[in-house]
Amino acid sequence: MTRTKARPPDTSPVPCSVWFGPRVTPAEERDFIDHLVAERGVAVCCWPRDTALVRKLASAGIPRLLLVGPDAIPPDPAPQQAWVRRAAGNDEIHDALVRTRLEATSA
Repeated sequence: MTRTKARPPDTSPVPCSVWFGPRVTPAEERDFIDHLVAERGVAVCCWPRDTALVRKLASAGIPRLLLVGPDAIPPDPAPQQAWVRRAAGNDEIHDALVRTRLEATSA
């Protein structure tokens, strides 16, 4: 039986660099942040585990998508920041990344 692959959503491509933390050296973290700034990317972090990193990324002006733990209280709204539950499906995460990237670009 031949299965057809699902086609991606009919949207324009949006460049998006994504960084999943948390275990990197300080030098790697600086390189990742520099890369995200250069590529106008979106950082993906776990909430609340990466609270300190989220603050650092916000102060650097890097858009953030937070994956919120099942029992965690989502953060207050912030510019260039969105969140989804960690259990979100691929489509929901993709849509949130695209939205976050486009909102950051238009700001």
